[in-house]
Amino acid sequence: FCQLAGNPACADTACACPQGCAAGVAWKHANTVVFRNVAKAHGCADDSVLLTSPSGYFRDPADLHEASGGSCQHSIITQLLADSWSTYQSAVGTGPVWQCFHGSHIASVRYLHLQTFCHSGSFHGMPTSNHYVASCVLMSAAGQAEALAARMASMIR
Repeated sequence: FCQLAGNPACADTACACPQGCAAGVAWKHANTVVFRNVAKAHGCADDSVLLTSPSGYFRDPADLHEASGGSCQHSIITQLLADSWSTYQSAVGTGPVWQCFHGSHIASVRYLHLQTFCHSGSFHGMPTSNHYVASCVLMSAAGQAEALAARMASMIR
């Protein structure tokens, strides 16, 4: 994640991503990066799951919530939602999508990432209303990013 996100802290480290780190693996935005998960969703016509990470490092949603007293949480989640939405719509398929963070206590990768998959699908126990497992919102339009970011932020434990 660190290499794909372009985080300067890992610029001199070897690529550790199963997808590789070559050009064309990721969609880079101003403050985020989006790439395909090697794991697949279930119940989707296209089983792609996109992962969206900020360029800066946050361990998990709780770390983002605590960073700088939570002052950057809303803007970062808004950007993650907006960038994952636009990338999914242009690279995978159109229509509503689930946008989820794994719960901070169960996330297997210690680099904040949003998971995006089709609205009719499921992925690693998501979507769920159990916020210990995950925080998920169903996004149907780009203009929902700010409101959904506030809702996601209120779910983070």
